[in-house]
Amino acid sequence: MKGILESIPEFFQIVIALAIAIILIATTFYFFSTQTKGSNVEISGSVDQISTRLVDYVQNCWKDHRNGLDSQSAVCNIATIKISMPGRVNTITEANVTKFLDCKTIPNNACLPDDCSKCISSKYAEDQQDKIKWEFDNSTIYMQISYSGFDRVIEISNTYPSE
Repeated sequence: MKGILESIPEFFQIVIALAIAIILIATTFYFFSTQTKGSNVEISGSVDQISTRLVDYVQNCWKDHRNGLDSQSAVCNIATIKISMPGRVNTITEANVTKFLDCKTIPNNACLPDDCSKCISSKYAEDQQDKIKWEFDNSTIYMQISYSGFDRVIEISNTYPSE
């Protein structure tokens, strides 16, 4: 009987160690699975409707990466853009998106050739007011919204559908 009583604390230590290991493995799996894969979304409507939806995705990506503090880069979304106004040129531009952006949270004062100089935030230094790097040129309807952990910015660029 004495041997059984002496082994109970060791048994609980083993159970607790296994529980901690399972929690750590589950947390690691969740963290890496959400950091590396982006979701495919379709955005349709007028230029303003699409720009508003893009702002939502940009702000969610920014928030998911701790407002620019995360060092891990990741693709947040792959968007298929469909403008519903026939006969109009596909004109999704950085300035269109910036006019709906909450500049206090994500400043974006450099959108060439347009002027976005008023989209600034007191949270960031003067040389860190451009938190969105726009490389989408409307040559495709597929847009990638990603976070760069190295530059601590949101990158919006052209992409192509995955096969």
